[in-house]
Amino acid sequence: MQNPDKTENNALVRGYECSPECAAEEFANSMDMYEIKTGRTHKDNSRLLYHMRQSFKPGEVDPATANRIGYEWALEYTGGKHAFVVATHTDKAHNAWAFFC
Repeated sequence: MQNPDKTENNALVRGYECSPECAAEEFANSMDMYEIKTGRTHKDNSRLLYHMRQSFKPGEVDPATANRIGYEWALEYTGGKHAFVVATHTDKAHNAWAFFC
């Protein structure tokens, strides 16, 4: 999920209610616990996660600001009820884009 070469040595990776280093495992464990508690299983058409991107024109925002915007947007989008990771990449000309899970 993380690439230190793209995220200023992971300085631009933030997690909410999860550790970015092991978020995939944490998300899978959460689904397992949900199934155990509710007896419901994953349905083919249900969503386990979203992968979203935001882009900025070159020079429009600095990477730290892009990361903050992405984090605040993800927090608002999830209503603070779901874990997510924001990783802002700085290896492309558009200078900053973020992934949300």
